[in-house]
Formats: sequence, C-alpha cells, structure tokens
Amino acid sequence: MLFNQSLVDVYVDEKLIPDYESVKFTISEKHEDLLERKLISTNIKDGRIAVDLGGGYGRLTDLLLRRFKYVILMDFSERNIERAAKNIDSDRILFILADVRNPPLMEGSVDFIMSIRVMHHYPELDFLGFIVSKLAEGGSFLFNVNNISSPIFALHMMKNLARNRKVGLNYFNTRPQGISDSRSNRDVYFIKYRNLLESVPRTCRVERAIGTGLFHNSTIESLSDYLNIERLTSFELLLAKVIKIASLYPDVFLLLNNEAEGKAQPVESPLEIVRCVVCGSTLRREDNTFVCERCGKKYALKGRILDMRNPSRGSD
Repeated sequence: MLFNQSLVDVYVDEKLIPDYESVKFTISEKHEDLLERKLISTNIKDGRIAVDLGGGYGRLTDLLLRRFKYVILMDFSERNIERAAKNIDSDRILFILADVRNPPLMEGSVDFIMSIRVMHHYPELDFLGFIVSKLAEGGSFLFNVNNISSPIFALHMMKNLARNRKVGLNYFNTRPQGISDSRSNRDVYFIKYRNLLESVPRTCRVERAIGTGLFHNSTIESLSDYLNIERLTSFELLLAKVIKIASLYPDVFLLLNNEAEGKAQPVESPLEIVRCVVCGSTLRREDNTFVCERCGKKYALKGRILDMRNPSRGSD
C-alpha cells in the first residue's frame, strides 16, 4: 500500500488551515475564480467518481457534480466542510475531513482529481505519488502551483530592489520559497517550473501545462470598476493558447494522466472506496461509525461528513 506513516502521523494545526471563507473577494479573485471554472470545464470528461481535493467550502465542486456520478469533497477544515455540506444539496456527494496529501481512498478507484489553490500551501510536492495512486488507469489529476520561474517575478524583484524595498522572493533560488499570506493564515510557496516537472510521478505523463496569472495583481484590482471580468478571462485564456510556454507564467496548471495499469471496479457508493488512514484497509460500518477491518481504528460519520483526521482506537 502507498499509505505513508510519516504523513499519517502529521496532523495540521487548525490555525494553519487556509480559510477562504473569510477572504473578501476582489476583481482579481473573481477573475481567478472564473478562469479556474473555465479551465476545469474544458479539461474534464464524464466519469464515475471525482475528488475535489482541498475543495474547502465547495467553491468549484458543482462543476464535478455536473459531469460525474459521484463526487468526494475532501478538506482538513471542519468549518469549510460543514459549510459545503450545508450549501450543497446532493445525495451523490461525500464530504471527508482528511489530510489531502494522502487521500484515504482505495488505489485506482477514481477517474478525476482536482486540487485548485491547494498545492501552494506545501513547501514540497513529494506526496503527489500518493494522490495519483488513487486514479484509475487513464484517470486525470488537475492542479496548479505558483511558478517562480516566470520572468514576472524577476521583474518584480528588480523593481523592489530599485525602490529599496524588501524583495520577498529570490528568483535565483532553486528551492521552494514561502511568503506569509495573512488572508489564509499560512505561508504560500513558490516553486521553479523545472522542479515542478521533476515532482511529477513516473506513472503519469503531463497531458497539458497551462500558464495563467498575468492579470492577478493589485493593478487589476485598482481598475475593478472599469473592467469586464468575462472579457478579461477570455483574453487571458486566449493568450495562454497563443503563448504556450507555461514556464513564462506565474500560475501554472498541470493536467496529469495516469498510465499505471488497473481499471477501477464500479461501486454503488463513494463510501466503498474509503480506506483506513493508518493501514489502508477496508472499513465496515457500525451505525454512525466506520471501523477498520484490520487495525480497528474508528472514524465518525456526522451526517454526510466522515471525519478521518484523528482516528480513535478500537478494540483489537
């Protein structure tokens, strides 16, 4: 199994969880949201099961419900998951509280995974292999990162140096770099495009690399009363098609295709593919509790929300 004990034992402090519910959206955020929705819509196919990994309060989950039979919304923030469960009325969705770096799902069981505005909260991407292992043969994984290889960051650094301001990021540093984000209460990390490609698991191929983010800045925000978001988004997507060198852009979306063999079996409920976070074994249901068949760990089901963050010890 690909369950990594070092990841299982690390539970993130609630204070460090990105809280997008409290963010006041600006023109930049609205444009970013619309751009993401368009990118997702054009890069998914109809399927059985999809996972919105780190999906928070379900900002983009409706796109998956339109195209897949079942959807799993997974996040570590209880506040955001509860909000999602309250606002999304569908019996085809399962809400799971869990560490998104190692989704507690059966290997080779899902058709599509997306993780938007999530990966930049982690300094290393060495856990991507655990995520793609959940994909069935031919399944896809769509995610985005902040790309410090973009010349835009070099220009920003030189501008700050010329004005004797704090640079913040070192364009020439090859290691992932973090800066504090007061809105989400966490560091946001930037990675070199080359290092991003090196992080892609060997079982996958890069089906598509899409560069965006040229208009995600304070200047655009200041012009919010004069801009048409729809036109701005369409123009940015057109630009990405014309200039296809993703490394030039500050925000990069990667669409990975899993080439590992192993087709998933049809399931009647997404609960069938949930696995123990400790040993990776199947779970049996006992009223509102799920118990691991092997190690006895217990997980509470509260309404439509399955809490898998801190399993309780069962009777061995």
